[in-house]
Amino acid sequence: MRLHFEDGERELLVARLGLDENADDAAVAQAVGEWMAEDTDTSSDDSSTDDSGSSTENIDMEAAGDDVILVDVAEFNRLRHRDRLAGEVEETMRRRDRDDLIAEAVHDGKISPSRRDHYRTRYDSDPDGTRTLLGQLTPNTVPLEARGADVPTDEVDETSYPKDWVPEVAARAAKAQSGSRVHGEAD
Repeated sequence: MRLHFEDGERELLVARLGLDENADDAAVAQAVGEWMAEDTDTSSDDSSTDDSGSSTENIDMEAAGDDVILVDVAEFNRLRHRDRLAGEVEETMRRRDRDDLIAEAVHDGKISPSRRDHYRTRYDSDPDGTRTLLGQLTPNTVPLEARGADVPTDEVDETSYPKDWVPEVAARAAKAQSGSRVHGEAD
């Protein structure tokens, strides 16, 4: 019988089995067979079957310490997958909260739309500080035009208020009348 090994595997196996470096393939095969027979005998003595039917070795948990927990490989992989998914969900929620906070600040006139990226970067590095800062800013300090909103000029009926209540309306009306008189005199 001829055994095939990758680089370094034969030397590692021979050393692990306690054989001489020059042991032939027959001696290695016989030692592996004996080792497997020993492992089968000892595992049937030191193992038990849990409720799920999988074999578990009896291990002295006091010797393992408080920071070691034995977990089935499939369960461990499932937990790792769920942990990755939870991380993705947390990141999505963090970005949504950040974008909602900044959109609200723009809507309230606390910051201009052109500063969104600045506040996103700031939030990413210091969420609590950015939340506090945006909460302390005074609303309606950014003009409607700068917020990207249309100024509703057609909704205001300038004749519905007495002119002394709204001096700007009186000034526009006076300017319009004086402009029409100047044009009327020139004609």
